[in-house]
Amino acid sequence: MSKPPKSFTIKDWEFVDRQREKLWHQGAATLSKAELIAIIIGSGSTQESAVELMKRILASVENNLQKLQQLPLEHLVKFKGIGKVKAVKIKAALALSKRLAEQKSKAPIVLTQSKFVYEHMRYELALLPHEEFWVLYLN
Repeated sequence: MSKPPKSFTIKDWEFVDRQREKLWHQGAATLSKAELIAIIIGSGSTQESAVELMKRILASVENNLQKLQQLPLEHLVKFKGIGKVKAVKIKAALALSKRLAEQKSKAPIVLTQSKFVYEHMRYELALLPHEEFWVLYLN
């Protein structure tokens, strides 16, 4: 009998290709969405790395983080390699990034152009699972 081939783990990767080291030395902007979320979930499965797992999950939502955020936890855990803990970590990270984007600055908001209204309101409305109609009263 022959031995099954050794799985290719992140420890086998070149040092500069490892996500944590890449983020540390080159910054988060150099990493893909899959690589960033792979750092959060920490590991994949015996069949695929965390990066490959996240690429597969992101492909299922057309690489759209808003759609990923809208996926129910029950749907995330259906992916082999994602359990309750990893699903919760993904949801928490996406919720935190939404809160960061929504964070209000201390300066008063002046909405003088439609693009400013869009920038101000988009995070409020973009992730809703249903359609809403809003009215802004301006002076």
